[in-house]
Amino acid sequence: MQKRILVLGAGFLGAAITRTLVDDGYAVSVLTRSTPSTFTTQQLHGARVLVADVGELAVLAGLIPGTDHVVYAVGGSSPAASDLDPANDAATVLAPLVRVLELLRLRPQTAITYLSSGGTVYGNADFIPTREDVAPQPISSYGILKLTAERYLGMYARNFGLTVQVLRIANVYGPGQPATRGQGVVSHLFRCAITGCPLPLFGSPASVRDYLHVDDVARVVADLLGLDEVPCPLNVGTGLGHTVKEVADIITGVTTLPIAIEPLNERMFDVTNNVLDCSALVGLTGFRATPLTAGLERTWSVLSQFQQVDTSRTALGRLQTVGS
Repeated sequence: MQKRILVLGAGFLGAAITRTLVDDGYAVSVLTRSTPSTFTTQQLHGARVLVADVGELAVLAGLIPGTDHVVYAVGGSSPAASDLDPANDAATVLAPLVRVLELLRLRPQTAITYLSSGGTVYGNADFIPTREDVAPQPISSYGILKLTAERYLGMYARNFGLTVQVLRIANVYGPGQPATRGQGVVSHLFRCAITGCPLPLFGSPASVRDYLHVDDVARVVADLLGLDEVPCPLNVGTGLGHTVKEVADIITGVTTLPIAIEPLNERMFDVTNNVLDCSALVGLTGFRATPLTAGLERTWSVLSQFQQVDTSRTALGRLQTVGS
């Protein structure tokens, strides 16, 4: 029988995961709270798409009994927005997840994959690259919420026998990533290349991050669905670090458009260096990440086709400041 997958969230990650799962032959249903964009609609082709909020318990209760595996890709606020209003963000992020887990405890044969954050959960780790057995030290509300969500998943796994996969994902980039939020430096760098506007960047351009193409995330999620046992949590990244300056230079080379960076003071919740040790994932699936230059070339190829916009400074205005 065809395995039935429910993807909660059709944002940047959810849409890419849906595309890969459909291509792999899974029967995929997607729950999204807003009507998908043209690009996202193409990503979701072949899946059953339902427009509703993940917080609507009646909708979830009707979907989960016909599901073998739930992929929880529900988006939240940005790290900056989370720190501005942590109480609201906690209610927005945690309540829907707990409702899903409450429904799954009644159907423990349905597994769940949760997309966590390797970039914020570890904080400023003492060991780079950072392994899964390093104690998390989140320094932001966003990271604390992701870690709290992981703890809830662990509790439901222990107490109710749920099969849980927690993926701590590196800094994801790729086609479909919005450049209108205060995160995702790669999408902002591409926009700056197009517009000629400088990138207002909190923290140093020398900050190091582990940049992972969104298709790699989707491939890992799909590959892990077929495994009986998956270590929890599991890092998903490249194991290689790059500075913001290095990424900007590569994008300049790919687009042939110059990029200026406007450094701003570091914020309290900005992690200085973050690179994930992905040895466990490689040993489990043989995963090989897309090299950064190749991934940025692929991203630009898609952006060139879909971003038919007025790129004047007047039309786009000043970009939001972003963290690296």
